[in-house]
Amino acid sequence: MGYYSRLRLPDSRIDIMNITRFIVFAFLTVASGTVPARVWQATEPLLTARGGAGVIQVDGRLYAIGGVDGLRFINSAEFTTIRSDGSLAPWQKISALNEERGFFGVAAHGGFIYAVGGGNGPGGHHLLRTVERAAILADGRLGPWQRENAQLNLPRRCAKVTVIGDYLYAFGGFGGTLLDSIERAPLRADGSLGAWELLSRRFTLPRYIHAMAQTDKALYALGGHAEQGGTGKAEVEYALFDGTGEIGPWQAAPVMKQGRYGLAALAHGDYVYAFGGLSGATFYDAVERSRIGADGALSSWESAAPLPAPFADIGVAGYQDWVYVVGGTNREGYFDSVFVARLNAQGDFVDLPAPAAARAPAPAKPVLMPNSGVVVKIIDGGAYSYVEIDTGAGHEWLAAARSELKAGDRVHYSPGIFMENFYSKTLRRRFGLIRFVGKLEKLP
Repeated sequence: MGYYSRLRLPDSRIDIMNITRFIVFAFLTVASGTVPARVWQATEPLLTARGGAGVIQVDGRLYAIGGVDGLRFINSAEFTTIRSDGSLAPWQKISALNEERGFFGVAAHGGFIYAVGGGNGPGGHHLLRTVERAAILADGRLGPWQRENAQLNLPRRCAKVTVIGDYLYAFGGFGGTLLDSIERAPLRADGSLGAWELLSRRFTLPRYIHAMAQTDKALYALGGHAEQGGTGKAEVEYALFDGTGEIGPWQAAPVMKQGRYGLAALAHGDYVYAFGGLSGATFYDAVERSRIGADGALSSWESAAPLPAPFADIGVAGYQDWVYVVGGTNREGYFDSVFVARLNAQGDFVDLPAPAAARAPAPAKPVLMPNSGVVVKIIDGGAYSYVEIDTGAGHEWLAAARSELKAGDRVHYSPGIFMENFYSKTLRRRFGLIRFVGKLEKLP
């Protein structure tokens, strides 16, 4: 979901699609406007639009916890039951987190759900070391969230977490810098955590706003945000583990066809799948898969049926042969939509009994554009356009999706996020202060 020296918001609205030092907003979509025929079917929508939420499936129930609703970080949570035909029952409100939390890790073990790290506050600048857990009740609801005494050694926004053996692990993220480190805490019999310890074994490279998938013997880390330039990483790595919770060395795997961050991943059957995400100014609806070998290694990546729209910061969960895509963001805003698809024994997405071509989903929380000015200068920076704006009260630089704007055009744009001392590797130029915006459009 970054590496900033300081972040400031011009007002209380947040149009973040991910929160990184360099970008992380909704930009340019690549979809056609129709849902891929009969593969993805809309099912019961969320009660609240959410991007960067903790989404997890436990015993045939889906949970969506926290995230960003298009205006602010939230602490609300909801759950639903998966029906026998793969559709969802209506979502129901459940116990809220103790603090607003987005872009965090979520895991389940021993009748509890754990929420680990993340961020909150203006622009997500408040990085969290805290951990909360809630008991899963007999009807699927959650008991009150409890703050764990044991906190992470490092704050970790956009980290990923999982349970291996009797340990809860946290991988990568952002804690003031990009992290390649891994830490773990023992899970006690009562569900509480022992002290977190940093492990000597690390990723082969820092990973932030990445995705992870897990089988019964291997972990896979996919993509993430490049440290300079704001593009997505295509690199993939994996590590084997044993039943005691010990993880072996990380090894390089074949790279994805498309580098991306803000993506989601899922291991199912003989494949690891990568869903959506963005790179630079482009959101993706692309889905890729890689076959898992007997030794846990991956084969070359290949394309699979695309998502119903370009999305980042989605939650993806699997149950039996069903795959669920929950919430998310793109250049249009934040979504409460939930889509379901089905995989066959060969790992292919199959047609569902749904209309052949539904319209792509509309956001529940559209992005607003309250700011305006006149273009003074525009520089093509590859992944972005860098635009100098005369606001009438002074000049400011914007970073936005590439466009056909020219000097003299009057424009309006979304609130965005300010970043100080930003260096563009492409331009070989440092900006003292620049505003990254999700939408920049010419006025009539």
